[in-house]
Amino acid sequence: MKKKILYIHGALSAFKPLTSTKIKTLQQDFDVFGLNYSLSDPFNETLQKGRELCAKHDFIGIVGSSLGGLFATQLGALVKIPTVVINPCVEPQKTLGKYIGKHQNYATQVSEHLTAELLQQYPQSILDNLQGNEANVLCYVSLNDEIIDSVNTIAMLSNRVKTRVHKEADHRWDDFSYNNEINDFLITRCGAKA
Repeated sequence: MKKKILYIHGALSAFKPLTSTKIKTLQQDFDVFGLNYSLSDPFNETLQKGRELCAKHDFIGIVGSSLGGLFATQLGALVKIPTVVINPCVEPQKTLGKYIGKHQNYATQVSEHLTAELLQQYPQSILDNLQGNEANVLCYVSLNDEIIDSVNTIAMLSNRVKTRVHKEADHRWDDFSYNNEINDFLITRCGAKA
């Protein structure tokens, strides 16, 4: 039986197990569950939904991409399970500031509205989320990330968490084939056996 993990998508997206290359790749080794959220949702409401999923399922870890990486680091620290982040949103106030307003979700075609008030609920930095959980975080950074400043991400996280850098991938990093390392990291950190 495959071990369960939680996957948290990026902003203006959705959990798409049938079409997401990242999720399909992760499904080769894990039973992957998803946390869906909207930019219209309060930050703590999304975290609470994640906590409820973690209480319901015996996840061995969390994988989060982009803004999902921000949620994953905080949720991982709260429920004390290992976390893998892919091109995480490290400074949400700065990165999401340009998204204040209404936008259409790329995956669901539903309108989402990020207000300045909602944005203020986000932490200033992903470092605020780690809460002593640094040893349980593995970070993948794409140097060709067109949305999040990869140099800044590396500067912020490489001395705090285990970091892997890819020279050619972009922000979406759809060709994600690091399952062996993710599997080893999650299994080792949670003390479970494959």
